[in-house]
Amino acid sequence: AIDENKFKSYWTQTETFESLRRYIDLNMAGLTDEIVKLIAGNEVVVNTSRFHNDMTTFESKDDVLTLLIHLGYLAIIPDSKLKGIDNDKVFAVHIPNEEIRKEFRNITDENKNYPGIYALISQSLDLLDKIYEMDNDAVAQAFDLAHQDHTSILKYNDENSLSCVISLALNLASVDLYNVHKELPSGKGFADMVYLPKHGVEKPALLVELKYDKSAQTAIDQIKQKNYGRIFRDYKGEVLVVGINYDKDTKEHQCLIEKLRF
Repeated sequence: AIDENKFKSYWTQTETFESLRRYIDLNMAGLTDEIVKLIAGNEVVVNTSRFHNDMTTFESKDDVLTLLIHLGYLAIIPDSKLKGIDNDKVFAVHIPNEEIRKEFRNITDENKNYPGIYALISQSLDLLDKIYEMDNDAVAQAFDLAHQDHTSILKYNDENSLSCVISLALNLASVDLYNVHKELPSGKGFADMVYLPKHGVEKPALLVELKYDKSAQTAIDQIKQKNYGRIFRDYKGEVLVVGINYDKDTKEHQCLIEKLRF
């Protein structure tokens, strides 16, 4: 394979792949939601204090996730700060690399405990297409639909949890297309989410700014006023800026998409 300059993952041929399958198959309350968030590139919080230090005794989703940390399938985010919580036992974790993320996706695609994962990925692909088409209404409706259909995963009441929702809806499809950066320093502040196409992917870069109970126009105005476009000063492709707002009274999203002008 090296002589032919071809490389691929061989995880499915190893015992480690089967052990990953075995543990995320466990039907623990809340585990499905956490696994879906992780696949989408989000971090989740794990309480390791009750772990029994064995590979057979599981009483909660935290026990399963703690074991996945020990086995290297999840990684603790360095210096993660969780306010008001004992950080010696509670950690923010994520999937550490794309190879492991793809195996999580492969396993959940065929798992009866994850019946909604295929629908989520399909909706995510459609959402990306609507963004490329700059169809504001369709994008807003797609987020409305995702929120309504997956309320166990997509709950939010502030801008931070809105970020989790939007990234979940987008990242399930974009994992193979984009390198995703959250709170990326740029201009006079931090851009909420930046999607840079991976090598060989001919798609527009995306800059997503979120607002909670304000307006999509406010999000776009902030991008311009704080000069977030500096992120792309050396980027040669097309860039779309996406402003998203959630109205807490109507429980609807609004979206405004523009091409970034240099």
